Amino acid sequence: MSQKLYLRSSCNKSLTNRPMHCYVNVPSISCSSLLMSSMLSSLSLPRCFSSHSGGGGDGDDATDLDAAANYCQLYERLVTQSLGTPLPMSSDNSSSQTRSLTTRNSTLSHVGDSGMVKMVDVGSKSATSRVAVAAGRVKLGRTAFQLVAENRLKKGNVLTTAQLAGIMAAKQTTQLIPLCHNIVLTSVDLTLTLDSASLSVMIECTARSCGQTGVEMEALTGVSVAALTVYDMCKSVSHDIIISDIQLLSKTGGKSDFHRQ
Repeated sequence: MSQKLYLRSSCNKSLTNRPMHCYVNVPSISCSSLLMSSMLSSLSLPRCFSSHSGGGGDGDDATDLDAAANYCQLYERLVTQSLGTPLPMSSDNSSSQTRSLTTRNSTLSHVGDSGMVKMVDVGSKSATSRVAVAAGRVKLGRTAFQLVAENRLKKGNVLTTAQLAGIMAAKQTTQLIPLCHNIVLTSVDLTLTLDSASLSVMIECTARSCGQTGVEMEALTGVSVAALTVYDMCKSVSHDIIISDIQLLSKTGGKSDFHRQ
């Protein structure tokens, strides 16, 4: 029996065997609650069927049958929930995941009460001097690092090109990150230095502004695009290049300051 026929027949059998009293006083439920239950319940189930079947034809192996049975059970539990019966959690892990989602949504500034994204209104905030510093690393191979240090790559000066790219990107952050505010930057200082010990290009970006919201996204965007530019300039020599450690080092001037230890 094929996967689809097995799943359909099993689910139909489950529904036709349900006692008639289960269909009385059917409450309405929102699509969002059903979707959330589906997401939480499916965390522990197989993610796909096997793409191979044994013996030719349309036969299914044991893995396919087990996976189909699990998905059929999930379908029956969702139908049970839609008929007004609470959906039991399969484990303590599911319960903790629900609590985690609730806690996070209640504290994320870009998530509204309905669960939809929103742009934060900063109109009531006072304009203050804002500074953010971000950093990152691009680890090159020995050959690429030597060519960068000697400025002998075919595309030209890697460090200067990446510096300009990072500064330009910082000024375009609001075009790249959907919910960022338009910010008038007063300064973007981006530096790239060579670390011969790790064969890496070290990147640091400092963004400054006087406004009602922070500039950490601008600093992080500057570092990210500068790192990507280094990769682009060096990829003709080697693809064994690692971009890592992109992080916010500090931010000041807002409701709460941050300094990475």
